[in-house]
Amino acid sequence: MGLEQLIGEEKIRARSHAIWELEGYPEGRAHEHWLRAIAELTAELERAWLAIAEERERTEFVMPRPEVREAPQRVQAGRCDPGALKKAA
Repeated sequence: MGLEQLIGEEKIRARSHAIWELEGYPEGRAHEHWLRAIAELTAELERAWLAIAEERERTEFVMPRPEVREAPQRVQAGRCDPGALKKAA
């Protein structure tokens, strides 16, 4: 699957149209606008992938482990000892 297929024809068409409008509606440059739209959208997609990869690398090694607390001791089935709750807090 090429990036053009991954980006999608509708997004490329919309970007190409926006480029055409920004340039003052020139005639005979549709193919050039289409290729520029693909290039711009591809660059955006690559930047997004890079940002995700960098974020994963950065957070993968610094994620703190959650603190594990002991659960209150049960005295009877379904009931907790109120004193145990105070000790756990």
